[in-house]
Amino acid sequence: MGNKKQYGDSDSYERKLERVMERIGVKEFIYNFDRFGCWVEFRYQNELYRFEHSIEKAKSKGINLRYGSDAFAQVVLALEDLARMVERGI
Repeated sequence: MGNKKQYGDSDSYERKLERVMERIGVKEFIYNFDRFGCWVEFRYQNELYRFEHSIEKAKSKGINLRYGSDAFAQVVLALEDLARMVERGI
């Protein structure tokens, strides 16, 4: 298996994050990722949210990630799931 990335390039997930934030009406957000993990922070309905993930957190759940950009992809996909919930009125 080696050092194979599990998700696509980080640029595509950065663009996806922009679309997800637009879907839920978030105009301003900040994020960062490095070799070991990531975070995304934003304000939604006057509440501040920060989602963090890392290769270490994934490992503690039995998930083998090798790149912080893969952790970032997982956060973006989770936020996309939340956007779907909001759109469905859940």
